[in-house]
Amino acid sequence: SALKLLSLSYNPFEPGNIPDAWKNLAQMTSLRLDKCLLAGTLPESTLLGMSNLAELWLSSNTLTGTLPIGLSALTKMKWFLLPANNITGPLPKEYSLWSDLRLFNLQYNRLTST
Repeated sequence: SALKLLSLSYNPFEPGNIPDAWKNLAQMTSLRLDKCLLAGTLPESTLLGMSNLAELWLSSNTLTGTLPIGLSALTKMKWFLLPANNITGPLPKEYSLWSDLRLFNLQYNRLTST
């Protein structure tokens, strides 16, 4: 698919997950799913399938678990916004590989130091 930007914020997802089939959206550069009632952990394999992803907006959901180290492979990342979730654990040092990063927001989560 040639889809580059998908914005579905404020739409409740059932059953609360990013669909696994979206991993085939390799041309996707921007995914915006704020306040979509997303739950569970970040779907690492699905997001890695979006190899051109530069913007990830997932604020105000109920995402849990730790931040996947593997997401550091998304080297075009510029905007990483996951505030107001229930993310726990340390911030992966591998995210420092995002050399084009412009905005990084994880406020209102439950992160810990390494």
